Amino acid sequence: MKTPKSGTRGLYKNHSRSCRRPARDIDCDCGWRGQHDGIDVSLARWAGKAVDPRTKTDARKVLARLIDAIDNHAFDPTGETPAAATGDQTLSAFIDEFQTHHLDANDKRGTGTPAMLGVLKRSKLGGMSLDMLASSPQLIADWLQATAKDRRWVASTTERYYEQLRALFNYGKRLKQGGKARVRVNPMDDVVPPVAKQPELYRRRVLTDSVEAKLFAACDDLDADIRRAQQTRTKLTQPKADAIRRASTGGTLGTVLAKRYGVTPSVVSAIVNGQIWHPQTRTKGAEMRRRLVVAFDGGPRAGEMLKTTTDHVSGMSAPGPNGKTVRGYVITLTPDITKGGATTGDLERIFVSSPRLVRVIDARLLQLKRNPDGQRFIFGTEGGRYQASFDKLWRRLFRMAGLTPGRKLGVVWHTIRHEFISRLADDPNVSDKQRQDLARHKDPKTTALYSHQADAQLFAAVGRIGKR
Repeated sequence: MKTPKSGTRGLYKNHSRSCRRPARDIDCDCGWRGQHDGIDVSLARWAGKAVDPRTKTDARKVLARLIDAIDNHAFDPTGETPAAATGDQTLSAFIDEFQTHHLDANDKRGTGTPAMLGVLKRSKLGGMSLDMLASSPQLIADWLQATAKDRRWVASTTERYYEQLRALFNYGKRLKQGGKARVRVNPMDDVVPPVAKQPELYRRRVLTDSVEAKLFAACDDLDADIRRAQQTRTKLTQPKADAIRRASTGGTLGTVLAKRYGVTPSVVSAIVNGQIWHPQTRTKGAEMRRRLVVAFDGGPRAGEMLKTTTDHVSGMSAPGPNGKTVRGYVITLTPDITKGGATTGDLERIFVSSPRLVRVIDARLLQLKRNPDGQRFIFGTEGGRYQASFDKLWRRLFRMAGLTPGRKLGVVWHTIRHEFISRLADDPNVSDKQRQDLARHKDPKTTALYSHQADAQLFAAVGRIGKR
């Protein structure tokens, strides 16, 4: 097999031994081959039809389809999946109709739905007719299994594709054409659904009161830990970094400062831009303390929390115990922020009534009101700027509190949301409907999955059996 020449995008001829044409000469009957991303095939054999060997026109078209199939993880080494016959609607065309007349028309645009539908359209299934798929559930099962392995999907991702295909075919069953359903049966009824199993630790209560206390205590040590890490990695100290910042403001070149203090120009640039050795690096503990309080007492998702501004907050009061009025806030989240809002378009609310969270919001509103920069992100940086991610910071904090972060063990930032919902379940005065509303779940089954029992509660429950 000959290596394709540069500039041919993987299109080349594998001349036979009997062919006496030069390598670049295409005026012969030797077949075209295509090579892309380590895959090399005969274009005629893969396409299942003749490809004119004496011109590049047909070969380029087949190669383009081959590259598209490989890039979209839809390549089938046994051959290209033929498009459905004329008159039979393909799954790809049906998906376009589903998006236009169902999702868009009813404003049902989930966060991951367009991407999933795009994968299905470009897949091997996309070129098959609805009738073929309806009568061949094993084809779908094999595709799910092979694609999950090829794309390294976790079980929950495979489960979502299964549910998306089920929804597509159910929609087809409801549509009538000539008095008959567009899809006779839902083939997903005969496909064994994948089950997304949570790690064992993810179903346990790990953020007990004592662990929560360790997380808050770690906030006090976080700034010192960050400064120690900086001092051990570089030759700098805080006074030297401050001197570099002042000298740069005075006009001294970064290369001169780098030589003077024995560091690289990139380090000088990072100091001047405030990325390292900045006074605000001493405020990470305060930032994380605010995030912990709202996560434990309000249960927002990380992305929702980071996008919350002072504009989302309004005062609220309600009658409390002993006839006293409880003062607090309500955080109204717009659809562009929330996970469910992308589908429903509805506003969602987080109620702030716990004393410590009320104190956090009180102090933060006052602080940001005086902020000359006009930055108003409550759970962003200390200065009120938006922060897209704090993954490294919460992982550092968890380790300092004696936790091992990671999804395999189930201890992640989102675990705090599970704890928030579980604590609502612990309170006999909170109904199941209230718990679902506070969790902001559309389905009560989802809320049930988030509610876990602590080991001490299970221990006590078994102990009560002997007292009956």
